Amino acid sequence: MSVSLRKAAWSLALLPLGWLGVKAWWFGLGANPIEAIIRFQGDWALRFLLLTLCVTPLLRWYPTLAPARRTLGLLCFFFALSHLLLYLGLEQSFDWGELWKDIVKRRYITVGMLAFLLLIPLAVTSTNRWVKRLGFLAWKRLHRLVWPIAFLACLHFAMMIKFYAYAEPLLYTGFFLVLLGLRFHRKA
Repeated sequence: MSVSLRKAAWSLALLPLGWLGVKAWWFGLGANPIEAIIRFQGDWALRFLLLTLCVTPLLRWYPTLAPARRTLGLLCFFFALSHLLLYLGLEQSFDWGELWKDIVKRRYITVGMLAFLLLIPLAVTSTNRWVKRLGFLAWKRLHRLVWPIAFLACLHFAMMIKFYAYAEPLLYTGFFLVLLGLRFHRKA
C-alpha cells in the first residue's frame, strides 16, 4: 500500500475521534456522557469491522485496496479495545469482581467480550512476520474468524439496544448479511 493510502486510512481513524471531541464540546454528550463515549467507540469498532469486510468484494475492481484490510482491521481493534477499556475504567472502575458479575448477568456483555477475545489473535497476527510464522494457509484460516466476530458484534449491538431503536442494529446486521452473501456467492 502506498504511503499516502496508508496515511489516509490511519487518518480515517481521526475523523470519529475528532467528531467525538466536537460533539462533546459543542453539543454535549447527553444525560449519560460516559455511556455515550463508550457506545461511540463501540459503534466505530463495528463500522471499521464492516469496512474491513467490504474490502474483499471491492478487490475485483480495486486490487490496490488489499493492504487496506489490515489497516481497517487494526482500526477496528483499536476502537474495540478503547470501547472495552472505557467500559472497564469508566463504568466498572476496574473492579474485576463487578466486571465478572456484569459478564455473567448481561448476555450482551458476554457476547461482546467473546467477540473481543476472538479479535485479539487477529490483531496480534496481522503482521507479515506472523503470516510467515504460521504459514499462509493457517494464517488465512485463523483470519476467517472475522466472520463469526462480525456476527457476534452485530448481535452484541442488537442485544444492547432498546426495542424501539432497532433501526441501526438492523442496518448493520443487514449490511453484514449482504457481505456474507457476497462471500458465499463468490465461492459458488
